Amino acid sequence: MKNNLEISLVLCLVLLVPPLNAEDWSGFLGPKRNGQAFPNIETFVKEPQLIWSVPVGEGFSGPIVFAETVFLHHRNQNAEEITAFALKSGKVNWKKSFATTYKDDFSRGDGPRSTPAVNKTAIVSISPDGLLRALNTTNGQLLWEKDLISEFESSKVFFGFGSSPLIIDEKLIVMAGGKKAGCICLDIKNGAIIWKSESFKGSYASPVVAKIGGEDSVLLFQRDGLSILKLTDGSNMGMFPWRARFEQYRLNLTRVSFKKLGLMTHHFPAILEHRLFPMVSYSVFMEGKKLVLNFAVLI
Repeated sequence: MKNNLEISLVLCLVLLVPPLNAEDWSGFLGPKRNGQAFPNIETFVKEPQLIWSVPVGEGFSGPIVFAETVFLHHRNQNAEEITAFALKSGKVNWKKSFATTYKDDFSRGDGPRSTPAVNKTAIVSISPDGLLRALNTTNGQLLWEKDLISEFESSKVFFGFGSSPLIIDEKLIVMAGGKKAGCICLDIKNGAIIWKSESFKGSYASPVVAKIGGEDSVLLFQRDGLSILKLTDGSNMGMFPWRARFEQYRLNLTRVSFKKLGLMTHHFPAILEHRLFPMVSYSVFMEGKKLVLNFAVLI
């Protein structure tokens, strides 16, 4: 479906990537937030050898790797678990469990949706009901916890909290999507608030950090469009509206009218070479919109 609204952006962008080991995959879609492994794998074994396997619980969270440890956020019966496995053997180094009563409103599974982020200080997870937790990376000890719903008046949206946290140095960036803050930046060591952005509604998309016009910036595809915030203080650098309507999302819906509702944003803004690709939902792209970008991407 065409949309005549034009957006013109002139940006100078440099991806901010923390120093990592080649084997580290420290958060959602890896260290560059683009699903690309490094160094590049030139050839693939036709029949790879299985090194180890372990049974795990349910959820949509992806495994992450840091310091030769694989971390997984999953659900086993009435408990959410963060489990740390030895990368080479699959041995459980530690496991931390939290009781949960979360039940998905649409019967889409009750496990976590968000993928954790990890550095040498902590592994940080978000439960589907908005509990933000930081655990000691080495032993799983709980360092601190925040309830996004009670503290920031956040909404779990339709299917629970699905945005994945992002760590830059010792700063933790989280899409809060609350009436008291749209995005928050915390000290990963103790959970202290460094800054809170202005309020906006949340989505399932995850934050991306880049340098825009010489300024370290946070890009968030929130409910109503793309927000750009200063990394230093969370102040608003710009907001570019883009939201699909339910008419653009082809579902067989009965007995429900969505004419005045907007569609939830599923995807975060992907940065590839010199282009930024916003996408709202399944098969709903920025079709009909002009997006003029001037990126200097240095990776």
